[in-house]
Amino acid sequence: MPSVSVPGRPHGLLYSALLPQVTENPTTAAQFARRVQTLKEKVHFGSVLFSCHVRKINRFNKSQDRAILITDQHLYKLEPRKQYHVMRAVPLSTVTGVSVTSGQDQLVVFHTQNHDDMIICLHKTHPEKDNRIGELVGVLASHFKATKRELQVRVSDCIQLSLHGRKRLVAVEMCREQAFPDFGKSRDGFVLYWPGR
Repeated sequence: MPSVSVPGRPHGLLYSALLPQVTENPTTAAQFARRVQTLKEKVHFGSVLFSCHVRKINRFNKSQDRAILITDQHLYKLEPRKQYHVMRAVPLSTVTGVSVTSGQDQLVVFHTQNHDDMIICLHKTHPEKDNRIGELVGVLASHFKATKRELQVRVSDCIQLSLHGRKRLVAVEMCREQAFPDFGKSRDGFVLYWPGR
């Protein structure tokens, strides 16, 4: 895999497989590593592109803590409280693009061919609130380029998405009282409440 330059990090180093590292994931790094090994034995993927704890919207439009694992074959949604049990596997071949905002928030929407997009906020990073968006987009763009596919990257402060085929919007609000990032409902879809100064 080609190296990715990440702002604020030494050039040429890869920081994509973060959750197996004790510094990033002190209490459950070993559990995550075991899950990755089990998946590798089952699916025979080539490499891990990215992993992170996230806050996400579930199918009942509620906010929950999860983790994502992106390999060269799939985007996995995992349940950290159940030894990173796989809750959803999305073939990377069905991901058409990603949308992010222009701010410091860690909001990402993965757009898919079946119009059932995934809304997440990168969460519980070490150091706290470390910006991983550039890294995520960089490793995905490199992988798509290597497989001769185009990754559509959109930057917008009000992201349009599709959930179960229905159009929704997600925006970000800075919230001084907010201790950690969380999603709420809005008239047009969802809002990510991002801890403000």
